Order: sequence, then C-alpha cells, then structure tokens
Amino acid sequence: MLDDLGWADVGWNNEIMKTTPFLDEMAKNGTILTNSYATHRCSPSRAGLLTGRYPFRYGLGSEAIDYMSPTGLDPKEKLLPQYFKDGGYSTHMVGKWHLGFCKDSYKPSNRGFDTTFGLYGGQIEYFHHTVGPFKMLDYFRNDEPVLGKSYCGKDFTDEAIDIAKVDIFVDM
Repeated sequence: MLDDLGWADVGWNNEIMKTTPFLDEMAKNGTILTNSYATHRCSPSRAGLLTGRYPFRYGLGSEAIDYMSPTGLDPKEKLLPQYFKDGGYSTHMVGKWHLGFCKDSYKPSNRGFDTTFGLYGGQIEYFHHTVGPFKMLDYFRNDEPVLGKSYCGKDFTDEAIDIAKVDIFVDM
C-alpha cells in the first residue's frame, strides 16, 4: 500500500511522467487493484487492506491511530501477511505501520511480517526520524532502533528494492 500516492503518480496511469519504473515493472508482472476503497485517514485504510474488512466493523473507522494512543489494531484480526505466510510466501513491511505499537502484540513483527523497516506511527521528520514535541525516535528495523540521518523516502525505496531482488533471486 502506497500511502498518499495519487492516481497519476504512477507510470501505468500517467504516460507523460514515467517516474516509477520499478513499480511499473512490478505492476506489469503482477496485479493492479483498480477498484479498491479507502477511508479519509491512513490507519483505517491500512487496516481495511490488511484485514479485508471494513474498518468500521472493529473500531477503526474515522481517525488515524496517534503515536501517543494506547491502542492498536486488535491482534485477533488475522492480517494479509499471516495468510501469505500460510501459503509459503515471505512477508515484509517497509514504511509506515500506523496501526499501533504500545503493546508488542500490535507491532508488525508480531502480525505476520518476516521483516519490518520503518516507522510505527505517522508524521515523522523525514531526515531525523523523530516525532512530537519531545523528538521521539520512530524508525525501526525488526523492532530495533535505526539511528543516523538519512532521507526516509530513499531508505524505504532502497529497502523495498533489496527485498524484491532477494525474493526474485531466491524464487528463480
């Protein structure tokens, strides 16, 4: 799921600006969802994609989960990566989780992902990877803090390409 990406921001929907060659290649060899529905906030949309259910059915219908919120997506909800793992696939989460992290059971590493890299909440500072007035670090690899200054968009891109290369190479 690409959060905050517009319809014309990808090459297969925009013949003039071919700015996503790697995604275009993945789309050409995969499946493009053309009739998906999202809410006006990222946490409920992400939860809907990962559960296959309307987020209103389990209490995530209107707002994003704040980084200070003592809640998260109910661990009883089976998520897409858990189904993929049941089918023998490797699963990876790169980027923004935004479905809770105040308990270990809410974290993506405990929701079916083999590897995780990115932030638990939302709205981090893109170079320092901090959030809120106290500048709390929100940048993790497999639940371990990632320190250093780098642009997170490039980090996420590099990580996703590295994962895809390894998975493609292993599958051949």
